[in-house]
Amino acid sequence: MKWNRYDSFLVLLISSLALGGFGGAISIPRVLAIALSPVLLCRIVDKRCIRVYWFCLFFIIWYLYAAISLFWTSNLNEAFKEMVYYPVHFVFFLEIVVFSFFARNPLRHIALGWCIGFLGTSIIAGWELLTDNHLFMSKQQSGLMQNYGYGDVFLRHFCSVTFGNYNSYVTYIAFAFPFLLYLNVQKKFNRLVSILCLVLPFFFIFENASRGGILSIAGMLFVFLMCQKRNNKKLIFLIALVFVAFVYVLSFTDTFTLIFVRMGKTSLDESRFGLWNAAINLWESTFFIGSGIGSMVTSMSDFSTRLLITHNLFLEVLVQYGFVVFTPIIFYYFSCFLRTLKKNDADAKSVVLPALCLLPILSAIDSGYLLNPITYAFFASIEVYISYEYC
Repeated sequence: MKWNRYDSFLVLLISSLALGGFGGAISIPRVLAIALSPVLLCRIVDKRCIRVYWFCLFFIIWYLYAAISLFWTSNLNEAFKEMVYYPVHFVFFLEIVVFSFFARNPLRHIALGWCIGFLGTSIIAGWELLTDNHLFMSKQQSGLMQNYGYGDVFLRHFCSVTFGNYNSYVTYIAFAFPFLLYLNVQKKFNRLVSILCLVLPFFFIFENASRGGILSIAGMLFVFLMCQKRNNKKLIFLIALVFVAFVYVLSFTDTFTLIFVRMGKTSLDESRFGLWNAAINLWESTFFIGSGIGSMVTSMSDFSTRLLITHNLFLEVLVQYGFVVFTPIIFYYFSCFLRTLKKNDADAKSVVLPALCLLPILSAIDSGYLLNPITYAFFASIEVYISYEYC
């Protein structure tokens, strides 16, 4: 595996996401993004980075519109905090894309960064599930009991690792999963590690009983298999065998019962659909220009009495920034589909298509996305896999 310093930067940036909430506002990924910004500034002027300028233009428009929205946002204190976060996350995105132009094997090392980060979290996740102990930043602690109505009370064993809550960890795994799949089609990659990267995501997400997480990684695996060449029967057989064994083992636990209870005892008003309807009503009340940066919780309180965060990436953009920021993002999403279908690299295509097809579910797992560097790392990684035409 050939390396240069830009390959190392890619691995370092992406693997640092596994540290999650360590450092709070001054998290490790943000510190690294700032530390590597001088290298970004030196390299972004290179002629190879011309197409990155469109992202720069979009980020400038987004940030200027966010600044203008300070005049009508309902929460200025939160708005000023987010005005600091956004530029750092934009830089994080640009660093991954720009460094990939100068790395020797960006596709492999981006996947390696997700792999190292995920395997690092899996050690802590395993400890949490075995002992029911959790790190200090976890919002839920030992002995978590949850009542899903009609007398069904469950003792929850879960893993949140460094991410504060189990939904955030599920989101991290789901974002990493398409790149973990990429390692399974690399001939020179360690087979045991690639199998672990295939099995452990299912195990942790099932134990966290996340319906969106289960649907997303199962769907991505299905699309991934459909994208494989016909002569890759060994890989398909291996994945099918591992999946059957995994389901058989979990059938002896209460995990399936908990998942089915959650599906059956959640009414429409209590589900995400009721919350999303409230978010749409909020957006319409702003005359479609958005409620402004940092206004999510405060503004949603006028339309929802229970949950005050959209639990949806696209609605999070739409509600706060209106059609000005939302429209370019939607156009970019569909352009990614078209560019992917034109790609000649079958392995890279088998990573991007599952991620894009399941993005509507991926974007509805966690409570918030725009203030999380993992979101920007995911889209930057997808952009590299779409744009890179030679391995």
